[in-house]
Amino acid sequence: MNPPKVPVVFFDGPCGLCQTCVRLLLRLERPHSSAPLHFSPLQGETAALILPIHLRSEPLEGLVFCHTNGATSVGIDAIGDLRNHVRWPWRWAFTLFPGPVYRWIAPRRSRLGLPTCAMDVRAGTRWLP
Repeated sequence: MNPPKVPVVFFDGPCGLCQTCVRLLLRLERPHSSAPLHFSPLQGETAALILPIHLRSEPLEGLVFCHTNGATSVGIDAIGDLRNHVRWPWRWAFTLFPGPVYRWIAPRRSRLGLPTCAMDVRAGTRWLP
């Protein structure tokens, strides 16, 4: 697998909760970051090139964060690693996010009935296929 040149947040594309998390990250991201976050669905081409098959196969574990050095973190660990990419005072929420709650919600997210919507993936944004 090739490490990405930019930090990439992989998410379950059709999942309403994952889409909400991506929109939240876009709003809370630190302005003028030297390494802005990029986003790609776990079902996409970029994930197939970068991630091992167990991270992009069912059952999906939720968010996967891929650092520019190729290291990956999954689920609650990914959320913890993302705290360095969000503005203060929101970092505390990413630090204190309750792990047991995430571990309970993640496998049930598709059954929670959260609506999905088309993500805004206009050309020129940080969306990867």
